Amino acid sequence: MFDGSIDNPLAMVLLAVAFAVAAPAALQAARGSSEATPKGEAWFALGALVVIWAVLTPLDVVNRALGEPMVWIFGREAMDTGVVEYATVLLFLWAAITCAWLTQRGPFLQRCLFGLGAVATLLIAGEEMSWGQWLFHWSTPEVIDAGNLQHETNAHNFLPPEVWELAYEEAGWAMMLSVLALRFLPAARRITFAPLAVFRDSRFAAPLALSAGVMMQHHFLQELAELSLAAAAAFAVCWVAARTPGRRPVEQLVPA
Repeated sequence: MFDGSIDNPLAMVLLAVAFAVAAPAALQAARGSSEATPKGEAWFALGALVVIWAVLTPLDVVNRALGEPMVWIFGREAMDTGVVEYATVLLFLWAAITCAWLTQRGPFLQRCLFGLGAVATLLIAGEEMSWGQWLFHWSTPEVIDAGNLQHETNAHNFLPPEVWELAYEEAGWAMMLSVLALRFLPAARRITFAPLAVFRDSRFAAPLALSAGVMMQHHFLQELAELSLAAAAAFAVCWVAARTPGRRPVEQLVPA
């Protein structure tokens, strides 16, 4: 069910259903927002969606059909390189830095959540590049090499691909359903917690997250799914940061 072949019928059905649900919802989320979106945010979000869906997805299909000659763009299954991989890492690092900035600003619960987000996105960025192994070309330590399925310096390749494919599919649906609830359910109007409200109030946070959820439905699109997820995460945390007062919480207690 969760193999990486493009002709896997069940996986393709899940991908098609996810797209049929997410595409009109994303369009409605963007059109129905009353937010006055800054040009920088709009250009980033629209650029990410166009590049991923209109440029990289067709190129990836051609690349796979021709035996993966576009290594400089997509890398390979056992090689964490390529433009897509580097862009994914940079976006997760951007999200990590922004999350770290937010740990010093806003309500206590929000600061704690973004502290966890900073750690999580930094770990993801490191794992994406096997902690720099493909840049600096060191040999995998024996203790890691023995159990690593791709003999790389990372933790995620200790699990078989089938586990990750199932996890991606389920996480993608969980994310899509959560975003749809936050964006369209009347009860979500009462939410004031910024890390959740971003998907209700922002014009583009929901479309970016829904795009990532669709991509996560098939292993064939895994690299683009990770790029989509990184773009959605970077956009969401930067949206919150742009709307969070710049002074640290302790400074807000000091009389002017």
